[in-house]
Amino acid sequence: MDGMGSGGMDMMTMMQNMRAMMDSMMNMEMSDNMRAMMEVMRGMMNMMMSGEVMPGMDMMTMLQNMHAMMDSMMSMEMSDDMRAEMEAMRGMMGMMTGDMMPEMGMMSPTATPEAMAGMDMGGGHSMEPISNVGVPAATENLGGQPLEYRLEDGVKVFDLRAEPVLWNILDDVAVTAWTYNGTVPGPMIRVTEGDRVRINFTNNLPEPTTIHWHGLNVPNVMDGVPGVTQEAVQPGETFVYEFEARPAGTFMYHSHFDSDVQVSVGLYAPFIIDPAQPEEPTPDVDVTLMFSEWRVINGQTYPAMPMAEAEPNYFTINGHAFPATETITVQRGQRVRLRLIGIGQFIHPMHLHGMPFEVVAIDGYPVPESARQMRDTLSVAPGERYDIEFVATELGTWMFHCHILHHVTNDGVEPGGLALVINVVE
Repeated sequence: MDGMGSGGMDMMTMMQNMRAMMDSMMNMEMSDNMRAMMEVMRGMMNMMMSGEVMPGMDMMTMLQNMHAMMDSMMSMEMSDDMRAEMEAMRGMMGMMTGDMMPEMGMMSPTATPEAMAGMDMGGGHSMEPISNVGVPAATENLGGQPLEYRLEDGVKVFDLRAEPVLWNILDDVAVTAWTYNGTVPGPMIRVTEGDRVRINFTNNLPEPTTIHWHGLNVPNVMDGVPGVTQEAVQPGETFVYEFEARPAGTFMYHSHFDSDVQVSVGLYAPFIIDPAQPEEPTPDVDVTLMFSEWRVINGQTYPAMPMAEAEPNYFTINGHAFPATETITVQRGQRVRLRLIGIGQFIHPMHLHGMPFEVVAIDGYPVPESARQMRDTLSVAPGERYDIEFVATELGTWMFHCHILHHVTNDGVEPGGLALVINVVE
């Protein structure tokens, strides 16, 4: 951030100006979707101003991600004052990306995947495909299933291993996935608030890794950030995570080492903590859905990233693309809870046909009834979790899908990707 930007303004000054614009806009009226996207952008700005980047990302990637979010927001309803601020900020970001490209040695926009192999993309990552040499086919085809545990002196003990498998996201499309226990997503850990939990984790990958317990209140030494709270778990090694499960809500666990590669190729899973006092009433149907992206070129799996020549061409819900996604069958009159988890690197505005829904929890924390809103579309950003509920009032076959329409394609062919069917029956 030390170089000079356009017009003699250095990068830090430009970022400070953009942050001031963001603070000003955060006080204006806007939709919940826009506010959520702005919060994500403000967090990214804070990181960049402190000289940090997201794990595995470079400054250019973060700027490109923010620019894409602004392009999306520009199509939303907003006041004239906000639009003027947004246009100014977008112009400033365009100047920054233009200044940074030469010094970062950005490649030609026409570069092929073959030409990219072995190239360093500025964040320290080689863009070679994930090796499939000696990788076995998965023996399961459903991810996110409850993981069994055993009790040892009152502690719930789980066994996890990170391992590569060949995973079918469609019947005729397989990816080389890095997984927990051989599935995408990895197995669901589901416990009750206050439970003591121990996870014996073994790394069977060809490189180091860790586990971060996203959103959980864990001791610092259990947080899973290599070089900060622990040493990375080397290939063949075992590390024991132990903590008390708090608070109740929808959470997840994922790699925090080389994470824009490791998470994008499958190292993620749901972690659900049920309240100590059972809910009244409980939903009749409770389903967890994790949204992610993949890049498959000529049968080889590449890490999918929000940067030129690394964009995804497949999109999955719980490790499968439509029409291989699960069908949720419910009876008319039942209350349905969908736990939505964004684990990839793209925003997904999820839209339900036929019935509105309420957002009842955000990032694991309940939304007071007085603050709930009826919605039919909700944007799920990377790292976010939303619990939504609706009553299945209308018979029929209804779609639930991402409304970035490219995200409902399989390698550019519609229908596909982030879509599933909700079947309401008598």
